[in-house]
Amino acid sequence: MSVDIALETILNSVLKEVSVRCDFVHAEAFKPAGTTCMVQGGACYCANSNASDYHRASLNFHYPQYACLPGRVWKTQQTEWHQDVSTLPMSIFVRAELARVTELRACFAIPLCRQGHVVSVVIFYSRSIIPFDEQLEHTVFSLANDILSEVCTCSGHPQMYFTKSGKPATSKRPHAGTSKVWESAKVSLALEAEKRTD
Repeated sequence: MSVDIALETILNSVLKEVSVRCDFVHAEAFKPAGTTCMVQGGACYCANSNASDYHRASLNFHYPQYACLPGRVWKTQQTEWHQDVSTLPMSIFVRAELARVTELRACFAIPLCRQGHVVSVVIFYSRSIIPFDEQLEHTVFSLANDILSEVCTCSGHPQMYFTKSGKPATSKRPHAGTSKVWESAKVSLALEAEKRTD
């Protein structure tokens, strides 16, 4: 089994288990595409059709370093909590309009590391607006690490871990999004799954 397939299998288990236990309706995993951007990593959990629509519309997005949520969490190695991504400016969350249409609100992004390097960024979404709560963040973070450790041990995969605060944040600003992003998402949703690019 290739490393990518093993990681996707592990993350599918972790995303589903954490989402079900914490009442998240969607979870997705991103992976680095070389050293320049993050892309969908294959693993996801969708509890309803809105989450599935959001995921399908997001498949062709690329997130440069420090841009949007996946790019920032990847390069800073720090978690991010947003109480309502659907109201954020596109420079902070490029898929804000898509989140609004599919009724996704609060989200929590966590970097996943192996041997000190980020191998994935996972994002959990709720259908509710949830203000930042340190105890809730700690609970989700700890649960994700516990489940990850258990799945890695059972599958004989080298240990990985979610981290809260790696490198200090830099002063780089994220790139602003454009309406072309939203148009691209709508086009992706309209295409049949086999006609979309990975």
